[in-house]
Amino acid sequence: MASWDGWAEAFLASASLPATTNTVAFMEDWAIHADSPGCANNPIDNQRPEAGSTNCGPVREFGRRSQAYVSHAQSRTAFAERIATGDFPHLAEALQSGDPYSVDDWQLVVKNIGDWGSTKFANVYLAQRSAGAGAGVTPARVHGGWADLRHTLNHTMPASLKTTRHSLGAALRELHRASKVKL
Repeated sequence: MASWDGWAEAFLASASLPATTNTVAFMEDWAIHADSPGCANNPIDNQRPEAGSTNCGPVREFGRRSQAYVSHAQSRTAFAERIATGDFPHLAEALQSGDPYSVDDWQLVVKNIGDWGSTKFANVYLAQRSAGAGAGVTPARVHGGWADLRHTLNHTMPASLKTTRHSLGAALRELHRASKVKL
């Protein structure tokens, strides 16, 4: 599993970037359109090697590959370190703005996303911006419904079922105790 609940907020916090609704949506869209979706603990095609990380995903120019990280913490650190290198200034500025879909220099953001190694997401971002998204307009999240459904099925529903089972068990125990009381 490449992403986990709360990963986008954790990544942004690790890089001292604002976790606004729009930046979190941007990060989640990026994960949905990642070139290397099967890399462990790496939802956004990060190629920064860390101790113990391994190559995965398709080979990029200069032989670079996305990394499979050993932990969520290592993945967060790799993101913070890579975004801070200065190699992706327009991407960093877009994230810092709080609304990456409405920045003026969006063509340079597309280039930085491609340079990062996420060509699929660069094309998605380009298509959304070319279609006129921006200037305060949040683009449609085509796969947002699917991501929300997956989150509900994998996280919310199991927790709700556990609570329901617990409540049902408590109610049955109370009923059982009540039947032993003689009036």
